Amino acid sequence: MPVRSSNRLINAGRRVAAATLALTIGLGMSGTPAGGRAEAEARTTSSPVLPPECATKTVLSPLLAPSWAFVMNFDVIGTRADGTQYPVGCLIAWRRPFVATDYITIESCQAFGAVSFGGGQALFNGGHVRCTVNVKAALAALSPPLVIGAEEPYPPFEIIGAGLIFPPTTPHPYGNPVAYYQPNAAGAKPAGLFIPAVNVNGMYTIKSYFNGIDNVDDNVRFLSSQTPQTWTAKHQPLPEGYRVQHALDWSVINIFFPRPLVSLRTDGATIYVGGSPLGPSFDGILDEAIVDPPDRSGPTAFTNYTTYAPIAVR
Repeated sequence: MPVRSSNRLINAGRRVAAATLALTIGLGMSGTPAGGRAEAEARTTSSPVLPPECATKTVLSPLLAPSWAFVMNFDVIGTRADGTQYPVGCLIAWRRPFVATDYITIESCQAFGAVSFGGGQALFNGGHVRCTVNVKAALAALSPPLVIGAEEPYPPFEIIGAGLIFPPTTPHPYGNPVAYYQPNAAGAKPAGLFIPAVNVNGMYTIKSYFNGIDNVDDNVRFLSSQTPQTWTAKHQPLPEGYRVQHALDWSVINIFFPRPLVSLRTDGATIYVGGSPLGPSFDGILDEAIVDPPDRSGPTAFTNYTTYAPIAVR
């Protein structure tokens, strides 16, 4: 996300097979953290060197800077004192175009309900992940600080997800949430990406939610796949205004125009991955979820994962 500031798949694993495995972006959402723990450790560390939790399959090379993005790649799985596991997230910052300059580890994430991790993936079977993130404070803690406002306009804004959906999925207006950014401030507008089922025959579409507006066209449909898919919702500035663009595997399938400028609170939020406060959890596997990468992203480079074990464990 450019800042205008004051300055791995489980091999064709269907639900029955997945159930034999050990099961893994709030307001208005019920659920119990894995192991019953109600509070997550809110700890961040920063590094100039790319840590594994910050690596992305999707290429991110912004032209606009300063910029930031939240990444959940499921490559690093942490274990708390009570034995509960959680995926480690990341904030990436760009002080100049093209090359990331700072990586901030986010260890405030929790798994709620039936979610399992392995091989750089998360399997969602009724559960989801939540991370508490204060982007403004995290960037200000860098050395030197990267200063942004508590609320910022973001002309480019994007949410990216990669993975597999397990049909059939019961249709719901906000089904299969990939990521959902819910600010803490009262009245602040959230942002989200969903892959809802259009019917019970394995047909899906892409839906995004920016500035309180749903962007969806149920007449644009696609089938779930046996191979990983990439879904993107991109808010873009144009000379004549703003538009929202949806893409499947980096091919544009929808354009919504005109749309208002995205304004986002950065001073505290819950980021849901595989869930939202608006409906059911994601039903399938996610390889990665990226909230608000900068203006230049893609494509996604998948590899053939054949194991179901954490890439790194802390």
